[in-house]
Amino acid sequence: MLKFYWYAGCSTCKKAKKALDDAGVAYKTIDITETPPSKSDIAKWIKAGHIELKQLFNSSGQEYRKLGGKELLTKHSEGELLEMLA
Repeated sequence: MLKFYWYAGCSTCKKAKKALDDAGVAYKTIDITETPPSKSDIAKWIKAGHIELKQLFNSSGQEYRKLGGKELLTKHSEGELLEMLA
């Protein structure tokens, strides 16, 4: 079964959930704020080419800006960025 990490207040997440429902895909919802994916899971997704590391950061969020905004991705190693996400 597909693990669907989401944030209930996110409009993009709501659209993705609707698309899964419309397609009849079975999934388990996981609130990303309560149960974030592990560092190793995120690394596997990136290595498999499913997603780019930078896509996992909410670039319009306050936390992203507090952490340095655009410079965040260039100032830190991949391991450090994975740790922040996890």
